[in-house]
Amino acid sequence: MSGILASLEFEQIAVYKPGEVEYEKSIATAYLLYRFARPSYVVQPTHPAQVQDIVRYLIEYNDRQKPDSQVSITIKNGSHSYAGFSSTDKGILLDLSKMNRVKLNLDKDSHPKSVTIRGGALWGHVYKQLINGRHKGYMLAGGDCSTVGVSGFVLGGGLSAFSRSLGMACDNLTEATIITADGRMVTVGENRDPDSDEGKLFWALRGGGAGNFGIVVQLKMNIHQFQKEDDSARTRETVIAGRYTWFPYPGEVEEAKLMATMNESYTTKWVDSLAIHSTWICDLQEARTLPAIRFIVYHNGEKNSIDKQLDKLVEQGNPSDQTSERRRELAKPLRRRTDYAVPS
Repeated sequence: MSGILASLEFEQIAVYKPGEVEYEKSIATAYLLYRFARPSYVVQPTHPAQVQDIVRYLIEYNDRQKPDSQVSITIKNGSHSYAGFSSTDKGILLDLSKMNRVKLNLDKDSHPKSVTIRGGALWGHVYKQLINGRHKGYMLAGGDCSTVGVSGFVLGGGLSAFSRSLGMACDNLTEATIITADGRMVTVGENRDPDSDEGKLFWALRGGGAGNFGIVVQLKMNIHQFQKEDDSARTRETVIAGRYTWFPYPGEVEEAKLMATMNESYTTKWVDSLAIHSTWICDLQEARTLPAIRFIVYHNGEKNSIDKQLDKLVEQGNPSDQTSERRRELAKPLRRRTDYAVPS
């Protein structure tokens, strides 16, 4: 394997060995199930051409080896794989974290708007470009967590806060550049013939799995504009994120009311511009032992629109006395514990 390392170092590709600081930083994972996974080496390319060189050197090396002596390669980006696909106990860990460049294409004449993302970028790198550039009114079908890698998220499908209206992240992928297993650099996109090899590869990349078809070194995705609200004075793009926390009052009856309301909320047909993530919690700060529910709300629109949607849940349904009482009890904590964050 020394021949591979010498070739990589000649190409000025960073190689790290066990015990070196960059090696230990690269293999660190939040999932303790894989905390003992230690590859032979960590390699950190900075450009797609270097990834291609790495694959070609490995092909040449493995062609001269017996099957049990060949060197495997594992791809790592954000290291958020619950299945451990970004961790390995042997071979080379290909860490793409240095390939994190993001380029926005928001020219007024551009349609659709798009963003080009290198294979090692995290969602934080993408959102930082939008925020630092003060590009108001734009969004992607991206991840909620800024430390998640873009490529793994998109290639695995990618459920976004805005997927109800924009589709999955993979639905918004328009182009991908990939290093194939034979060392070729291929760019595929939606403009390719679906029946061609390139067209079939692009189809597979849109949700068919992360590193199954090669190493994706660059992605291109659509950027969308927020819904425009007309308040008769001016037309503006708005979005709101907020949190509701509902606590039942002590007692089995009140607990049952909360459960019944939650069952109803899970089956309600919300508007496509609204997404709700719910989490069951126990508020230790208030010394509560009864279950509570916390909603994280994302809405492509204004606060009043959210209130109308949630009030609709309280007001709709069977007009029996029991149901009406449950609605009233829900309305109390709804108005008592409401916390909104509205971007300026």
